[in-house]
Amino acid sequence: MNKIFLKTILFIAATSILASCDKDFNNVGAEIIGDDHYGMEKYTGSLSINASQLSTGPIQTNNLEINPLGIYDNPVFGKTTASFVTQVQLASVAPTYTTGLTRVIQSVKLYIPYFSTNKGVKTNGAYTYALDSIVNPSDKLSKIKLSVFENNRFMGAADTSNSLLTPYLFFTNNTDSNNNSITAPIGSRLNNATTVTENDNFVFDEDEVPVITTIAGVSTTTYKAPGVNLNLDKVYFDNKILHL
Repeated sequence: MNKIFLKTILFIAATSILASCDKDFNNVGAEIIGDDHYGMEKYTGSLSINASQLSTGPIQTNNLEINPLGIYDNPVFGKTTASFVTQVQLASVAPTYTTGLTRVIQSVKLYIPYFSTNKGVKTNGAYTYALDSIVNPSDKLSKIKLSVFENNRFMGAADTSNSLLTPYLFFTNNTDSNNNSITAPIGSRLNNATTVTENDNFVFDEDEVPVITTIAGVSTTTYKAPGVNLNLDKVYFDNKILHL
């Protein structure tokens, strides 16, 4: 009985000591650091700063997910003009046509979507968009001269000089892996429609793009989100595709 009572007293005493230890605390390093803000004081004297811009040189531009287009004139860094070269192909290689029918290309459209946000529906049922792909939104109505040309250069994906084992590279200074120029426009401008907003007075329009489809004399109009929407020279493509 005495042993049990003694053990109980020891357990209570040990618990009390631990509890009292938990209540004792100190701010470690409080007197070492002090209140001098690590010696960092506000500088109030005169100071001159020199800034300069350095060219990064050409960078690789193969298969970019985002391509800039247009002109950006920065009051500090100057004017930047952005264009791009791409390669297109038919949906199917060497398509066959029904014999005995006259083949005619009715129209050729180039559509490149912008980054835009749907803001809701107008009273006429069309959607309202706001462009968020314009560097300076105040410039979205500024007119630029936009031109589309044929490029006299096949842009292969693999390096033929290395047994097609490495990708062929293209750079922002309009050169390729072998330092050859990749921009060699030939012929006349393809966006030669009489509507000057598609060429000489092009603007980044935030309206929907109408798409009119006519089948058996019945026309249907659908709409796409805002983007570059150009009528290209159908005679040129007729010669390239149907009468090559």
